[in-house]
Amino acid sequence: MALPPPPPSVLPFALGSLCFISNFHLADYYSVTDNAIDDDLRMRRTCIFYHAIPPEPVKGRSAMKKVLHYW
Repeated sequence: MALPPPPPSVLPFALGSLCFISNFHLADYYSVTDNAIDDDLRMRRTCIFYHAIPPEPVKGRSAMKKVLHYW
């Protein structure tokens, strides 16, 4: 029996009445996402971003930062 795949990484941001559950404040969005991308990437198997209008294609770590900061 094979092990299930690891769950995806999640960065919860405080947005409303349940903000006491979240680890990060929305005001720190850029620094938190930059640190998550710049830190050790061994645990990240895939990285998928969904957006209605796709931004210009770019590659590498700067691509992840560009997509995250696009919103």
